Amino acid sequence: QIFCAMSGFAKRFSTGIISNFVNVCKTAGFWRTAFSYASSSSFLSKAKHLTPDIAQNICLTVNSYAEAKLAFGILERGVEKIIVSGQGLADIRKIMELAQTGGETMQLEAAVITKIQTVGLGHRVCVDTLSVLGTGQGMLCGKGISGRGVENQRLNHFCMDIVPILSQRINLPDIRRIVTFCVANEESREILWHLVLSADRTVSVNALWVLTHFDSSHRDWIVARRDELTDILIEATDVAKKRILLQLLRDMEYEPDDIRTDLLDFCLSKINSECEPYAIRAFSIYLAFKLCRHYPELVAELEEHLTMLTQQAMSPGLICARNKTIIAIERLR
Repeated sequence: QIFCAMSGFAKRFSTGIISNFVNVCKTAGFWRTAFSYASSSSFLSKAKHLTPDIAQNICLTVNSYAEAKLAFGILERGVEKIIVSGQGLADIRKIMELAQTGGETMQLEAAVITKIQTVGLGHRVCVDTLSVLGTGQGMLCGKGISGRGVENQRLNHFCMDIVPILSQRINLPDIRRIVTFCVANEESREILWHLVLSADRTVSVNALWVLTHFDSSHRDWIVARRDELTDILIEATDVAKKRILLQLLRDMEYEPDDIRTDLLDFCLSKINSECEPYAIRAFSIYLAFKLCRHYPELVAELEEHLTMLTQQAMSPGLICARNKTIIAIERLR
């Protein structure tokens, strides 16, 4: 059904004339097409006895034949009713014919399944499909001039476009999606690392948080950047950054030749610093132990810091970190 919005229609014609007009439509074979002044409550009240469901149905407003054609083809089914605005009156005859034919139809042909093969996890949305495209290949997402071109290249093929995601508050499902994509794609990991270095504080912190969710089997590329992470930590002033960086460095293993004295000094200086949050002090204890454990003299220095810690008020987390570290030191002996 088409509701034709004609300015002043309800005011100029009586109910009888409207009835005759609708009857003409019925005689011409256009009863599926009911005309009404959509924005006029007075007309609706006059025409309600002719089409009782007018007021109860939701209609889609169109301004042209092209928009009507799109409306009748939505999801290959089309809408039940449309409203043709005054701008679309020039196309009303074509729109009426379109309403009768129902728009374009798709012809289906029978096919024979010749092979069934497992191809791995499915790509749930079109942008994910880029993970199976080669360099230089791409696709157009959207329609017409509003579509967005996406190409599989070094810096823009990370089709999830994680910058908008990381620039706001994120949750665990967002992080898991990013991690899943990065695990299978080396170039996307490079992009994620560049976002760690972003001047935008939110983007940088969120990117670091994503790094903490890579499992041990996919952390080699993070371990390879240990020195860069250490440099960022030593220069960092942001509390959230320092906490996450300490967590990342604490989860790594250190050989005797891997120790950086500036990192050890940083950790030891934070253990008894009441200016630092408890989380940073606790992580500093854990990391300091991993750095000291290969050298007895450094372990002894760490013990002194842990002893001095008893002179301060400690949170449950800080007490736990101290006690666990003391037990670990005893086991070394």
